[in-house]
Amino acid sequence: MNIGLRIKELRKSKNITGNYLAEITGISQSIISRYERNIIEPPISSLEIICNALDITLYDFFASERNPILLNELVNIAIDLPEEKVNTLIQVAKDMNN
Repeated sequence: MNIGLRIKELRKSKNITGNYLAEITGISQSIISRYERNIIEPPISSLEIICNALDITLYDFFASERNPILLNELVNIAIDLPEEKVNTLIQVAKDMNN
């Protein structure tokens, strides 16, 4: 999944500018921009804040027609992990996708 593109698509679907998303999340506009351009990956904690601002759940963010139950399980596991382990999980998933 392209997380940055997903953030941008959801933001635009709610007619929210990057500046306004930054304002309501407390995440700087430059960081939001870097997330959306996939320069950096947001930690789960930031994704939760963004999802709350967009009035969706993390499950909705990662929902996929392929297997939403499995994705929900992965999100629930990731929420309880320290950020370092979430980053490791993300890297493993990327490596498996290549």
